[in-house]
Amino acid sequence: MLIGIVRTKINDTLKDNPKIVNTIISGNKTYTVKCGNYLARSYDKIIFKCDNCGIETSIGKRIFFNRDIQLCSKCLTEKTSIEKYKVNSPNKSEKVKRKQHKNSKRKYVDGNNYRLRKTKNKEELSKLRSKNAKKLWEKGVYKNVDYSSIVKKRWENPEYRNKNIKSNKSKISRNKKSVAAKKHWENQEYRNKMSKIGIRISKFQLNVFNNLNDEWLMEYPIENTTFTVDMYNPNTNEVIECYGDYWHCNPKKYKEYYYNKRVKKTAKEIWASDEERINAIEKLGYKVKIIWENL
Repeated sequence: MLIGIVRTKINDTLKDNPKIVNTIISGNKTYTVKCGNYLARSYDKIIFKCDNCGIETSIGKRIFFNRDIQLCSKCLTEKTSIEKYKVNSPNKSEKVKRKQHKNSKRKYVDGNNYRLRKTKNKEELSKLRSKNAKKLWEKGVYKNVDYSSIVKKRWENPEYRNKNIKSNKSKISRNKKSVAAKKHWENQEYRNKMSKIGIRISKFQLNVFNNLNDEWLMEYPIENTTFTVDMYNPNTNEVIECYGDYWHCNPKKYKEYYYNKRVKKTAKEIWASDEERINAIEKLGYKVKIIWENL
């Protein structure tokens, strides 16, 4: 089913009653697609719905008129594979597998699992990667690599930055972080370390925690979110957030236009971000109380 034309030279899309017409372009009689008063040129793309799956897609004009059936790339691959190999993917064909392994040192194994792996278990695979990484560090392979500059260059690319930010905000990413945080929290040593030694914990926060009863937990990860609150009481569902004067820009000490070099935000932006975070936590049903370092 025809949908329209993509004018590739000016990056414009036309969807005004498209139809196939027999016309003359540059002195040659040819078939083309017409949208309104515009006739598709050889460098344009034709937009159509796949005859098999109904997904909207686009291909070059010449390819469009050379095909008997209009299919998207996925359906076309499946159709060609079925006609040639009797399976919906060439990678599932025994003939293709044997051809791929003709010059390979690995032995061919019948069935889909023809590539032999050292392990299929995720935990074992993680340990194996860690072991290999340690070996490379010992050999000095990574010593001269400036990872900070590499990461900075990557984050300067807006596409990379937006992709990572989007993936970090996704439900899948949040759930993974939540599961990982819970797994850490089940470890008694980790809880003691977070509560007593105080990783990422200020003296002010530690003093507040020491004055509370044993019901309170420090640095508690909230389920299905990326939030970790300063203190949490599972019996009362209460949360305490300890705001340091410098990091959260105490309104009694800092004006809204003050720029925090470490946070890289103005005081006004920090207050707005904190307020948004607290509102999000409260919407989840938690009772939040804020304690400032100096009132």
